[in-house]
Amino acid sequence: MKNRRHISFSVFMIMTCLLGTTGCWDSRELNDVVFIIGTGLDKVGKGAFSASVQLADSTVQAGEAGGEASGSTGYKVEMASGKDLSDALTNLQSKLPRHLITGHRQAIVIGEALARDGIGSYLDEFIRNPDNSLRTDLFIIKGDTAQDFLQNKYAFETFSALAAGKEQKLVSTYETSLRNLLFDAMNNATSGTLPVIDTGSDLNSMASNSRDQSKPSPAFAVNGTALFNRKLQLVGYLQHEQSLLYLWGVNRLQHITLSEPVDSSGNLISLQMSHLHSKIHIMPHKGHMVAQMTLSGIGRIVENHTKWRPSELRDIAVVQQRLDKTVSNKMQRLIIKTQEQYQADVFGFGEKIHQTYPSEWKHIKMNWQQEFPKIEIEVKTQLTILHEGELKTGDIFVG
Repeated sequence: MKNRRHISFSVFMIMTCLLGTTGCWDSRELNDVVFIIGTGLDKVGKGAFSASVQLADSTVQAGEAGGEASGSTGYKVEMASGKDLSDALTNLQSKLPRHLITGHRQAIVIGEALARDGIGSYLDEFIRNPDNSLRTDLFIIKGDTAQDFLQNKYAFETFSALAAGKEQKLVSTYETSLRNLLFDAMNNATSGTLPVIDTGSDLNSMASNSRDQSKPSPAFAVNGTALFNRKLQLVGYLQHEQSLLYLWGVNRLQHITLSEPVDSSGNLISLQMSHLHSKIHIMPHKGHMVAQMTLSGIGRIVENHTKWRPSELRDIAVVQQRLDKTVSNKMQRLIIKTQEQYQADVFGFGEKIHQTYPSEWKHIKMNWQQEFPKIEIEVKTQLTILHEGELKTGDIFVG
């Protein structure tokens, strides 16, 4: 009798425990949530702040609403203002019937006006809230608002926030994430940078000429680099060519096409450059630090409008020497610009001094922004050109 009671009690306890494993008490059905693909931050007035979210329209994704036939874009954009980001997101959530999920967010885009005021305080929520990913891409919207960028539809991708990240990864090997910006911000030796989304009128005029006029689709390009000071305030931009040189200088560039004049007539030769590398060397000289940056890469000639024959070693040597000088001069001008105009050490010269001469760095690190423009920096270039082609194509196609 006792054994029966013992067995019955054991079975009862086991069944009771199993009841708790039949489901999740805090689960949410798919039709109770909405996924944030992109988040936009904007300044909307003196002391006023707004947050926008690009949301995946699950009904269109599932084909329930007829997709393009119904005129739906596949996403929705909602906006709310607030005293800070948490307040704005709370106000935003109150406008929606579904719970906002941030785990699938691809990008955070920041309007230029807000970036110039400083973005540090607005990023605090992304850092502290464990629901956010520090690997989310960050972009600055040049000359426009983040909300407008998220609202516009673009070719090939449903979500503009996703398209921006894909375009950036085609060029740079560097992860332009919130985490890496924080690393730069906490480092006394390096100034922060972010990629720029350009939605300029020139891009949109080209887009309107090349696409179906009945379905206008504004264009954008991940084009340039935004420079920040120690307070994470936007201080200026590097344009496209300068931005590529910067990425080369910090070992974040996969490839680049150089089209440069290499003869007295200004005729061009074009090379596809790969295996790009940069190295910084620091040395003391007469009581102060001197830096040398060496750029290297392997080039393949893809177009030639000059008198030089790529099959001739002597001609290749001349072309290589002139390209070395051209690239060195352009990088030298860029470094001087970051020193004199922005006082922003985006290349990491200060960090190299810290690593190589730590005792000397202790004396200058607190005033590095003022010391950086005084550093003498030399640029050298070592390009290797592969011998491609046997003919002077200019003699063939030019009458």
